[in-house]
Amino acid sequence: MTNPNCWIIIHGSGNQKSVRKEAEVFAEAGIVTLLYNKRSKGYSKTNRSYELLAQDLVFGVQTLQNVQML
Repeated sequence: MTNPNCWIIIHGSGNQKSVRKEAEVFAEAGIVTLLYNKRSKGYSKTNRSYELLAQDLVFGVQTLQNVQML
């Protein structure tokens, strides 16, 4: 049986340290938590590829699904 208690935290602009503490609290409570660095390729103040960001999120979901199967 898989564990439905999983979170993917996607931080906004700026430093992810602001949400890292939240991710650690979830993890300490037994909730699998994925916090990842946003890619810089295809994403800047003048150029944003939301498709690439969405692909990263989908990959994160797939990764968690694979981990849950173990």
